[in-house]
Amino acid sequence: MDTKEAINRAIEKGQAEGLSSLSDAERAVFLISEAEVHCDMDGIDSLLNRYSQETLADCANAFRAVGGSAIAEALSAIVAAWPDRPDGLLSRANELITGRCGYDCEAIAQWIKGST
Repeated sequence: MDTKEAINRAIEKGQAEGLSSLSDAERAVFLISEAEVHCDMDGIDSLLNRYSQETLADCANAFRAVGGSAIAEALSAIVAAWPDRPDGLLSRANELITGRCGYDCEAIAQWIKGST
């Protein structure tokens, strides 16, 4: 299976079966996708409303793993402020995620190759 297929499969599996059904690599891919979709469509608040503090910490780690260190830092700051949602932190994280700051699909594909 090529990496783009692995990415699509992880997203589909996560949507159909939930986070607990995913391997660590699949979970990372799924959480990155979820962050992108939520931030693109409804803003970061929708991501925060859907996932727990622990899951958002995992999401930060997923971004860090693929090169999105600025995103990881922004999400980690939100996790540290939990349950507060300082507007400045939210705006910054949303901007970085929608801008795909520090990573792209190829970076995710390379990370998958290295993690399997």
